[in-house]
Amino acid sequence: MKANSLFPVHPVTLLALVLSPFLFATARATIVFSDDFSDLSNWTKSAALTAESVTDTGNLFQKGTDNNYLKLVFASDGTAHSFNTTLAGTGPGTTGQISFDFYDPQAGGNGNGVVLRIGTGHANASTAFGLALRRGALLTANGGSVGLGSGITTYGYKVPHTLTVVFNNSASAITYGNGNYTLAGSALDVWLDGVRVGAGIASVSGNSALLGKDITAINFSDKSGYNGTLYIDNFEVRTDITIGSAIPEPAAWTLLAGLAMLAGTAAWTRLRR
Repeated sequence: MKANSLFPVHPVTLLALVLSPFLFATARATIVFSDDFSDLSNWTKSAALTAESVTDTGNLFQKGTDNNYLKLVFASDGTAHSFNTTLAGTGPGTTGQISFDFYDPQAGGNGNGVVLRIGTGHANASTAFGLALRRGALLTANGGSVGLGSGITTYGYKVPHTLTVVFNNSASAITYGNGNYTLAGSALDVWLDGVRVGAGIASVSGNSALLGKDITAINFSDKSGYNGTLYIDNFEVRTDITIGSAIPEPAAWTLLAGLAMLAGTAAWTRLRR
């Protein structure tokens, strides 16, 4: 008997149809910069700042004892220090996502912590967005000096965390996370360990001339004589925004493909009888 004309789809075709949205999303994914800190060749630093690629013999980041991470040691010597990378020509544009793992090895620490500065250059006047990590807390960073602002959330010491920031340096709002999240223009969303902890954080005041310009520079800078240490790993910048999206992991891909194939085969068999 001929296959039912109302359902002429072969199982393989059905599988392709089911998976196509996910395959399309994966195809669009663009990582413009990543670093596992096996070496520090992608970065420059202030002379007085200690920056080292360290083997994770204690498995602090839970990636294995042969993994490497970045160790930043800030000394309170009366000068500012920064650890910088430039993305000119390969940057994410005006919108995107920056993520990295961090580990704070010590409670306390003197001074006002470390500020993640995102912008068109490495100076305060070139910073579009700022976010501070200070004594177990995440804070906004704003004003002419990109100094500490209000608290966002806290984090634990001697525990690995994943920090993700979604930035929008355009004038128009964007959506991400399968349309579940909206980020206004000239604003930042902050995610800690997969949870959005800060929404619509304003860009650095006084630097409105940067609005609409591509993000081409990222750095970590200490503030007000900070004396402390911070470990960083798995740094990534991408043009697509993946945080907040339910994209299947590899095991889920396999399960989804198997279920689609079984369902398609069963339907095909019935309709051919």
